[in-house]
Amino acid sequence: MKLSNAAAAIATAAFVGIAPTSIDAYDSRNIDTLERAQLAAKTLIERLDPTATGFISGEELDLQSGKRLAAQAVDNIAGCIDKKLVRCTLQRELPMALDGYAVPNFDLKDALTVGFCEAAAVKAGSGAKTAQPLNGEREDVRTRDTNLGQLIASSFLRAANQMENLTQLDIGFANAGGIRSSIDGPDVTQCDINEAAPYNNKVVVVEVDANQLVAAMENSVCKFPAISGDGEGTGRFAQMVGVEMEFDPSEAGVCDQASVSAGSRVRNLKVKRGIGYAVVVEDGVISTGEKYVIATSFYLAVLGGDGYTSLAAGEQLGESGVTEQQAVWTYIKDELNSYVDINDPPDSQSIECVGGGDCKL
Repeated sequence: MKLSNAAAAIATAAFVGIAPTSIDAYDSRNIDTLERAQLAAKTLIERLDPTATGFISGEELDLQSGKRLAAQAVDNIAGCIDKKLVRCTLQRELPMALDGYAVPNFDLKDALTVGFCEAAAVKAGSGAKTAQPLNGEREDVRTRDTNLGQLIASSFLRAANQMENLTQLDIGFANAGGIRSSIDGPDVTQCDINEAAPYNNKVVVVEVDANQLVAAMENSVCKFPAISGDGEGTGRFAQMVGVEMEFDPSEAGVCDQASVSAGSRVRNLKVKRGIGYAVVVEDGVISTGEKYVIATSFYLAVLGGDGYTSLAAGEQLGESGVTEQQAVWTYIKDELNSYVDINDPPDSQSIECVGGGDCKL
């Protein structure tokens, strides 16, 4: 079963970013990873040579069976949730429909299994750099600030700042469980970002009161120093900008609460306001009366995932209109001029462990 030369040219164009009119929308800046995969696979299916036949493992394949196999793979992409997202399903299933395809000067199977995000990176424009590796390692992002964590949290703030009618924005807030790999650098592509932050929720904005904010901070550190464990929810550790927090892991961990009346592990907490800070917690005592606005993910603020019931209990102020991956990429390209220079650990840290013993920070 083979692609005609014309079909091969069109399929090749779809993957390297020289898009024909019918797939002009193939652009990582406004289509998420799953949609890109579906669109690319759909384009490929539509371009199969209707006269082609072939054999795979002794089974005769005509155009319809090839379409069926490819369509099954596309349907299953949504269930492929790990750091390689699209890639793992494509490696299992879609190549079955492609064995025996001959594409001059272009390895179509490799293009598929490498991942659609790399093709999208070509079209969207690469060229970003990082001065040092961006740390997304599990043992680090679930126990301390990392430069990748702060990059993601900062990108949430920028994405929210593009929204209309927001008069206040305080904190960029990401959960460590949404960070699945590091970016080694020095080159940074959209594909690197997609693998580091594969879940790609929408960036949303929520307003909380002081008691809800402290409940969120307590939830962030309630499992510390654990970094893994079935059902333990260790991905709740927060990567943040806009705050300074001190916590003591010798105190009781308080998880999953919508609101708290005092700090337990959270001993001190300040939120950046202008050139100064608003004190939220001092020696475990909460200062009430203020509201705080957080840019975070749909998973946390709307679904209350990873125990963040306090964020879901806040007032939803709206969606930014961009996904996490889009937020990070546009922040790097537009705000940082395609050059990331954040030390690891970051020079300015949001979370400090002050209790000795289990402290790793």
